[in-house]
Amino acid sequence: ELKIVRNNSYGFIDLDGDGEDELLVYKNGDPGYCGSGGCSLFIYLKKGNRYQKFHQFSVVKTPIIISDTKTKGFRDIFLWRWRFDKFGFHHVARYMKGKYPLNPTVLPYLKDGYEIRGENLFSLL
Repeated sequence: ELKIVRNNSYGFIDLDGDGEDELLVYKNGDPGYCGSGGCSLFIYLKKGNRYQKFHQFSVVKTPIIISDTKTKGFRDIFLWRWRFDKFGFHHVARYMKGKYPLNPTVLPYLKDGYEIRGENLFSLL
């Protein structure tokens, strides 16, 4: 489920398979968290009746797709990126060494023809 509240888009999805939905917040158009490469995406884990910040991706554009596949118990996340010399392409952020990568732009691009399967949590905003 996606909701938009003043420069923030958020959705709930279970990333780690524990039966509790994590909160993902995309800082859509928030000047403090956006630049030419995109905006920040935050992940919060539920701790009791509150959410605690777990991770922040620094530069992300939509769509953001939560994969059906997992790495180290957490679902992979497909992050879209646009470049001047290429219309758009995806990176896959995998949970490694206790975290997701901070900056998805350093991840390799997915090759043409790679099948992206999962839940589209944040469509083009």
